[in-house]
Amino acid sequence: MDDLKAIQDQITLVSHVTPNVDVRAQIVYGNQNWSTSARGVSPDYLFVRKLAVDHGAFFGQDEMDRAENVCVLGHTVVNILFMNDDPVGRRFASITSPAR
Repeated sequence: MDDLKAIQDQITLVSHVTPNVDVRAQIVYGNQNWSTSARGVSPDYLFVRKLAVDHGAFFGQDEMDRAENVCVLGHTVVNILFMNDDPVGRRFASITSPAR
């Protein structure tokens, strides 16, 4: 996060920047589980990668500042774990380890 702040403060030509931390995660919801990758990013990630959210919302700076436990799920995880349930606002378990 110190690097992120330094880039934002010192390099005026950079308009958006996001950190990136990758881990492996075992996601569990109900009686379903799925091994996948997870990526820790900032709210600018959508802009930097030119992505959009199909359903629900991406997290904002307020959630990041409060270090809230929020995530954005990809289609595969949603389809496998949640099937017909709406994943927005649901709680699930995740066990992470460093990505290889």
